[in-house]
Amino acid sequence: MRLLRPLSVPLALLLLVAGPVAWYFPAGFPSWRSVAAIAAWAGYGLLLASLLLMLREVRISRWLGGVEHMTLWHHYVGIAAYLLLLCHPALLLLDGWRHSAQAGLAAIWPQPPGILIVSGWAALLCMMAGLLATFLYKLPYRLWRLLHGLLGVAVLVGGAHILLLDADPLAWLLMLLSAAALAVRIVRIDVGLSARRYSVTQVAQVAPDVIEITLQPVEPLRPPDVQVKAGELVFAGFRWRTLFGGTGEFHPFTVSGDGPGGTLRIGIKALGAHTKALQQLPVGAQADIQGAYTGFLSERPPVPQLWMAGGIGITPFLAELRSTMLVQPTRLIYLAHSRRQAAYIDELEVLAHQQPQLQLQVVFTEGRRPALETLLPDPQQLAALTCYLCGPPGLTDQFIRALHARGAPDHHIHFERFDYR
Repeated sequence: MRLLRPLSVPLALLLLVAGPVAWYFPAGFPSWRSVAAIAAWAGYGLLLASLLLMLREVRISRWLGGVEHMTLWHHYVGIAAYLLLLCHPALLLLDGWRHSAQAGLAAIWPQPPGILIVSGWAALLCMMAGLLATFLYKLPYRLWRLLHGLLGVAVLVGGAHILLLDADPLAWLLMLLSAAALAVRIVRIDVGLSARRYSVTQVAQVAPDVIEITLQPVEPLRPPDVQVKAGELVFAGFRWRTLFGGTGEFHPFTVSGDGPGGTLRIGIKALGAHTKALQQLPVGAQADIQGAYTGFLSERPPVPQLWMAGGIGITPFLAELRSTMLVQPTRLIYLAHSRRQAAYIDELEVLAHQQPQLQLQVVFTEGRRPALETLLPDPQQLAALTCYLCGPPGLTDQFIRALHARGAPDHHIHFERFDYR
């Protein structure tokens, strides 16, 4: 992903926000009440946009610049929608408060409240609970997923609130679009209707807490199927013993290698409960694969490059080295806790001998915070390099700060990190 954002997302957001606001632009309302109505329609338009961004369709993700880019915009847009929708009752309160405190409270909670008011508050409270999961990132994944699912409830209840207020054709259209986006997400992504079935044919231990599995399509690929390539991103759900091994989850993985007939290799590091369970994955287990999504190394220019990887973030670079002979000088800095825990270290050293343009530098941190500044070239050398980073979010952010401190411009920095919540 690039730090420089494409314009496609802001233009689409402008359309989804400006349309409802223009259609329902309040006329003849008191000033604060008018602003409250505008905030509500703009917020719901952004909420619909946030839903569309979570569909994870391959074509949409490529148009938007990649699945990680799409996920980040999903977060940004959802937060902006919440803030605008939160302004709606606050501005109604302010409008009534001009007359009296009692009138202000009655504007947001009349007696009796009625289904219109209850539905509005229910939607807002569901959205608050859903966004709580966004900010409390270290919640257990299943609890995070449950809370985040309340955002879908907020969309449907908010749509009902709109229809109770004004059931004209555009209100119905917004409600139907929201319901359709939720249905597509649940059926195609969460249930896995869009996935292709594979079988695990080999499991190799490449580090104490990392396995690499080989997957073979259960049925031969046929047009219009597109063979997944090394370096691309897929979402995988595994089936053995019980559905998905008892986890019921799709998780993102980088394809570390490909082969004839659609064969894939995927490296899996034990980072959480799900990936720890996958360390026991047996040969013969079934896998449902969604994707593939374009990898962040797919459009590299033929110029000198600096690659920086942390932990399992080595897999995109390994995939590139396995499938391509480098034509430009490339320096790969690989950070790992120790040699024993460095996944693929022996193969990387062999590849470094086979790739004349590759300079491999492995750094063992032994649990200490790495001094990234000492690993980077001087500003003059760095100015001629395009930089690619992959690793855990915290380490990737450290890489980016260190590169900025050395004067690297944003358009020279590309990254992928494990941040898909």
